[in-house]
Amino acid sequence: GRLLGSFRCHHCAYGVFMPDQNLEAGQTWDNLGRSSAQGAIDRPECWGSIAPGTPDAYAGGGVTGYRAAEFRDSRSFLKSTQVIEAVVAFHDPAAARAQLSTLLSGWRQCGGSTVTLTPPNGEALAFSVGAPADAGNGITALDLTPRGVQIRSARVIAAKANVIVDLMVSCSGTTDSGQPRQGGLGIATYVLGKLPG
Repeated sequence: GRLLGSFRCHHCAYGVFMPDQNLEAGQTWDNLGRSSAQGAIDRPECWGSIAPGTPDAYAGGGVTGYRAAEFRDSRSFLKSTQVIEAVVAFHDPAAARAQLSTLLSGWRQCGGSTVTLTPPNGEALAFSVGAPADAGNGITALDLTPRGVQIRSARVIAAKANVIVDLMVSCSGTTDSGQPRQGGLGIATYVLGKLPG
């Protein structure tokens, strides 16, 4: 928890970094409690593939600190960007690496499949889950493509020292998967550069 407390970012004191000045901070979470906004999923083992920082994905992982925040850029009505970024701390680097390995195993298991998410008060949405790809610098990325809507998302994850950075970037009004992926890689690289160790 001490490491999380020392984080700084220009948007907030929540311990989540964001390089893009145009993104406005929204909701924040400081524990792994289940968000009622998440709804139900047809493949529970894939929670960690389609959503960052979910309790299921970190169960039993020895988490010592947790911060997550949502950021939005909605300057354009037709095209908007949403980022959800979780920063999760562990007792030591070995625990963080072990947890990252577990998460990536789940990503590989769910990659290439379709996962259906049903929000508490909305229509079911099917996602095509891409295969995880090594993006260099210890960062792994995975594309998410919701069926039938002009939204593209990317999941990006990495570990440094005793911390895992787990995030998702979603861009609406586009069918270009490269846009959220590049955004996610930029954010992850920025955050990793700010972490000690």
